[in-house]
Amino acid sequence: MNILVIWFLIIDDWLYAASFVRDLVAMADRNNRVRCIFPVVRGLPKLDHNNLSMDLVHVRRQLPIVSYLWFCITALVRLVKDCRIWDVIILTADVFPLALPWLLAGLLGHNQRPIFAVREPSPPVEIHSSRRYYAPVLRCLSLRLLSHFSNPVFAISPMHAREIIAKFKVSPHNVHVWPSSVDTNMFDPEKHSTDRDKIRRELKMADSFLLIYHGDLSDERGLCELVEATRMAREQCEGLRLLLLGKGRAERKLRVLARSLSLDGVVLFHGPVAYSDVPRFIAAADAGVIPLPDHPQWRYQTPIKLLEYMAMGKPVVVTDIAAHRWLLRNGRTAFYCGHGSPAEIAKAVLECARSKGTTQETDRHRIAAKFTPHAIADELLRIFGDLIHK
Repeated sequence: MNILVIWFLIIDDWLYAASFVRDLVAMADRNNRVRCIFPVVRGLPKLDHNNLSMDLVHVRRQLPIVSYLWFCITALVRLVKDCRIWDVIILTADVFPLALPWLLAGLLGHNQRPIFAVREPSPPVEIHSSRRYYAPVLRCLSLRLLSHFSNPVFAISPMHAREIIAKFKVSPHNVHVWPSSVDTNMFDPEKHSTDRDKIRRELKMADSFLLIYHGDLSDERGLCELVEATRMAREQCEGLRLLLLGKGRAERKLRVLARSLSLDGVVLFHGPVAYSDVPRFIAAADAGVIPLPDHPQWRYQTPIKLLEYMAMGKPVVVTDIAAHRWLLRNGRTAFYCGHGSPAEIAKAVLECARSKGTTQETDRHRIAAKFTPHAIADELLRIFGDLIHK
C-alpha cells in the first residue's frame, strides 16, 4: 500500500513522539510505502529506511495558532499535489478537515479517492497553550461530523473507543483501536541485567528500595502526592528512595516540596537521558510508579511507561483507573493506590516493597503479542486491506 500520514505532532519537541513513529516504521517494514508530513521546530535527521520518508514542515513554536495554520496550508498543498497515488491517508482529528473536499466528492458519487482514517491518539487536554481555544472545536468537528463520512476512526484504547462511539455518535463498525506501542527489544531485562548494579552505584542507592517515575514532570500527574507519599512510607521503610527521571514545568515545585519534607537525598531528581538509556534506569529500580489521577486525559490512555515497566519485568504502583486496569488486569505484581492520595500511594508502595516481586513472564509475552510496533502494524494493515477490497 501507499500510505500518507499527516499529523500536527511536533515530533522533535514531544516526549513520546518516537512511540508513534515506530508504528509507521513497522508498516514500512512490511513492504508498504509510508510518507509522513510532520511539523518540526528544529528539524530531525532523515530516517534511514527505504520505504519511509519524512516530509517536514518547519514551524515556530512560539506562535502556535500561526504555526498550526501554516502547517495545515502546507500539508493541504502537498496532499492535493499527489493525492491520487495514496491508498490510505491517516490524519489526526485536528487536521482532519483537510479531507473535506475528498469526502464531499465521495458524497457526489466520485469513488476514486483514498481511504481516510482519523487517528485520535488520546483524549486531549490543552492547558498551557493557545491550542486550547481551537483544538477542541476541530476535534469535535472531525469526530462528530466528518468521521461519519470517513472510513476507520482509531482510538487509543477500547475504553476510548467506546467513549468516541457514545459521545460523537460514530458507528461502532468504524471505530478501531490503535494503542501505544513498546519496543520489547529495547526494553528487554536480559539485555540490561548488568546495568542494575552500575546505575545504582552511580546513584549511590546500592541497598535502597528504589522507585522510579520517568517522563514529564508536570502538575497534573500526581507527582506532588507521590513525593508526600514517599515521606509517609519512609516511616515504615527507611530504605525507600524515589527517582524522578525527566524534566517539566513542575520540577522546581517538586524540588521545593521535597526539601520542605526533609527528603534531600531521598527523592532524587535526574535530568532527561537518551531514550535508549531509559531501560538501564528502569533495570536499576525495584518498581515503577504511575500516580496519574482519574482525569479525562489519563483515564482511557495506553500508558507507555506502564508498558515499558511491564516489558522490563518490574512490579508497579499505579492508580486505579481504567487505563491501568486494562493493561494490568489483576496481575499479582500490580499494587493499586486508589485515587492517588498520599496515604493511598504510601500504602501501595509499602505493599510493593514487602512483596519483592517481578512481573510474570506471561505478561511480557502478552505485551509482545499485542503492543509491539509490528503487532500493531499488522492489525492496521489488515483493517486497511479489508477496506480497500470492499
